[in-house]
Amino acid sequence: MRTCLDKIQKKSTLADIMKSLKDYKIILRPDDNGTFVAYIPAIKGCHAWG
Repeated sequence: MRTCLDKIQKKSTLADIMKSLKDYKIILRPDDNGTFVAYIPAIKGCHAWG
């Protein structure tokens, strides 16, 4: 199973990865059951909920 980070160009340090992550638009919205859903439209299949 591929993760969201697999789809981002591999970087040498965690700082480089975090720098590249803030270039993505993250959508966070409440779900019907009182939890939240987050996704990154630019990365197909990258979503989280809870």
